[in-house]
Order: sequence, then structure tokens, then C-alpha cells
Amino acid sequence: MLLSPAPPLFVRCNLFFAHYEARGFLHLSMFADLCHSSNPPVTVMHISDVVQLFIDNEVWSQMLPEVVNLLRLYLTLPVTSCTAERSFSCLRQLKTFLRSTVSQKRLNHIALLHCHRDQSLDFSEICNTFILKNEMRQRTFAPFPKTT
Repeated sequence: MLLSPAPPLFVRCNLFFAHYEARGFLHLSMFADLCHSSNPPVTVMHISDVVQLFIDNEVWSQMLPEVVNLLRLYLTLPVTSCTAERSFSCLRQLKTFLRSTVSQKRLNHIALLHCHRDQSLDFSEICNTFILKNEMRQRTFAPFPKTT
């Protein structure tokens, strides 16, 4: 008995996605049928209408998981790429400034701080929280006065 070799990875991936594509189209057509056959018929004008339908009808969410997944993807996609571009721009500036002398973990933390530098922080509150988490710190350091 001769064994046929396994299909290449791209063929298996195409079959996998073709299956989910067919399932997604099936669920979308089922969703349209449910909207038309409900009493009274449901009209969908905006994406918020679809979201509200799935919030109100838990059975529909269980019955049409591919539509729910599609909604999640749609609602989490950014409208523009400005945030990502801004993050990469900040990262490029930091990397140029710091060169390659920092670890990846530290670079991530510095990049987050740099991107969100416009947010104000109450340093006395941060220090007090740090001091109060450990008994030895409480004996060593005095808490900062509260700022008003």
C-alpha cells in the first residue's frame, strides 16, 4: 500500500480558510433569514443594530458564532492607522536615542511611557502605594504628603 504525501502547507491553509469562508457565508445568510422571518421583521440599518440584536438574542449568538466573530473583528479594527504609525515613530526616535543598549523589555516600557507622556501622573500617590505595599518600606520611608 502506497501512502500519498501530505499536501503542502499552503494547500491545507487554503482548505482550512475555504471551510471557514463557506461557514461564514452560511451564517450570514442564516442571519438574513432570521431577520426576515422574525415577527415583526427586523430591519438593520447600522452595525450598531446588528450588535444590539446579538446582545438582545443570546440564542442568535450561539447559533451564529461566525457572525459574532466577524462583528468582533469589525469592531476592533482601528479606523485609521494613526495610532500604530505614531507608536512606530516614537519607537524609531527612542531606538535612535538609546541605540541597541537596552533590552527589549525595557524598550517596550520606555516606548509606552513615551507614547503616553501627555497623561499626568501623581508621583506622590505612586510612591505612597509603593511604600505601603511592604512593611520594611513603611519603616524606612515616610509617606509623601497628599497633594490637593
